[in-house]
Amino acid sequence: MAGFKKVEAELRKAALAYPGAYEEKPWGERVCKVKGKIFLFVGSYKGQLHVTAKLPESASVALMLPFAKPTAYGLGKSGWVTASFEPGSDPPVPLFHEWLDESYRAIAPRKLVAELDGAAPREEKKPPAKKARSGKKTKPVLLVGDDELRLERASVALEERGLSRPLVAPPTDEALARAQKKRPSAIVIDLGRRPDLGLELGSAIARSPLDGTPLLFAGARDAATVRRVKKQLPGSAACFREPPGDPRVIEKVASVIEAR
Repeated sequence: MAGFKKVEAELRKAALAYPGAYEEKPWGERVCKVKGKIFLFVGSYKGQLHVTAKLPESASVALMLPFAKPTAYGLGKSGWVTASFEPGSDPPVPLFHEWLDESYRAIAPRKLVAELDGAAPREEKKPPAKKARSGKKTKPVLLVGDDELRLERASVALEERGLSRPLVAPPTDEALARAQKKRPSAIVIDLGRRPDLGLELGSAIARSPLDGTPLLFAGARDAATVRRVKKQLPGSAACFREPPGDPRVIEKVASVIEAR
């Protein structure tokens, strides 16, 4: 485990040396971001080391390695790869520095990539931002949960749907405070890991003066949880067994926003 901690520290230090990179711990687990988007997950869980990066160019080669697999929650379809190691194994740290570089370049804005390469960025006309199908300018969705991979997949899916990059928050008072301050276009609570906490938070949000902001739940473990949500919060827009990044959930989020 001590060796894994050294690997984690080295990769985080390298990640934070990139232009505009910073670290967040919204769920108690560190992630490295640039301009609000994650480009590196690295940490230990149940004794294993996990390193996750976006590899749009080398994913097919990386997945030939015995320790690599497509990242869960559908992120693998977008080029995300996760490497996992049991205690006592020897992670190939130089390879992860290559993954880190590719992931940063895939996520960071062109201006920061140009800065990384020491070149002046070319002035280019930016393509028009995608809009929701209704054509209305909407505020971001607030995603609430304690599984950063699930929320990142949902963030990617919402952007692909043409909505703004969502806000994210852990299932704590921070989520309620952020909802009251930012007034999101909708709130999606992931019930996956801690359904009781998600329901408690949903009740608090429903009691708060949020101007009828649509409240949806995703990742319910079983039908009993779905029934519990509908009984406890009958005014909520929907409750899904699927995770927040599932196409059914994304389409429902978009439809309730467009209906407002």
